[in-house]
Amino acid sequence: MEARVIAEEILKDWNIKGLLNSNEFDDKIMILQKLEEKDIQDFIDNLSQELNKKSIKMPLSLIKNLVITVLAPIVLITLSFFTAIKCIEDNIGGLRFYNLGPSSIGGPSFRFFEDTIYIWLILILVIVRIESKLYNSRKKIKYFKKNVNKILFYLSFTLTVIAIISFLLTLNVQYNSRLGRSTRDNFLINVFLLLHTPSAILWTIYYLVVNKADVFIKFKTRLLKRKNKIGQPLKRNKAIKQLKEAKGLLELGVISQEEHDNLIERLKPLIKNPKS
Repeated sequence: MEARVIAEEILKDWNIKGLLNSNEFDDKIMILQKLEEKDIQDFIDNLSQELNKKSIKMPLSLIKNLVITVLAPIVLITLSFFTAIKCIEDNIGGLRFYNLGPSSIGGPSFRFFEDTIYIWLILILVIVRIESKLYNSRKKIKYFKKNVNKILFYLSFTLTVIAIISFLLTLNVQYNSRLGRSTRDNFLINVFLLLHTPSAILWTIYYLVVNKADVFIKFKTRLLKRKNKIGQPLKRNKAIKQLKEAKGLLELGVISQEEHDNLIERLKPLIKNPKS
């Protein structure tokens, strides 16, 4: 594979990952087409350093976004639950008509949510609004460009929120309910592992998927360097052969002295400094 083709593939990967926008990608492709093959490696190396500086804050941005994404629904659901309880106590006639747990096994009854439906609708609207803003911020990050990344992200996020809320409810029952609590050894540890293992597996898969492209690019960059390194002696030998042939053609009168001198000037850098 030619160095130019490898470089084009690297640029395409950077464009897909969001490190280069469409205009930047087109500009770099135009520059690449005008470069001599010996200059391509330096072009890719310099551009890679620029993009690394540009994207160094991206992982931190994703972590911050992720923390808010996970904590926001948990905090809002908790606040909504206590708000609903307060509304029932003040306006509907008290909690004696509802099964709220943890004193009873089974948790909140359907009637509890039905009578406080307006609170939960407001909750959904707020969560959708917050997620919309987080999504607009998240989609600028290279780790959230492909559809497979988005699917894995939301699956991991959903399982994480469910696991945390479920574990908090379990803690509530375990420490406050006489009927619902378990007496088994290491019960909370086992529940924690059971609830969080699926989300941990999905986050691991997400991490591997988003980093696979980075590994692939590094591999192609090393391949480009290796090809250039292997091609350098061949270019030098070819230049020497061309000069010898040109000398013979000059002696035969096939080419002029000026043409011979121009060829020497063009090939001299390859012979004296094959790494340039």
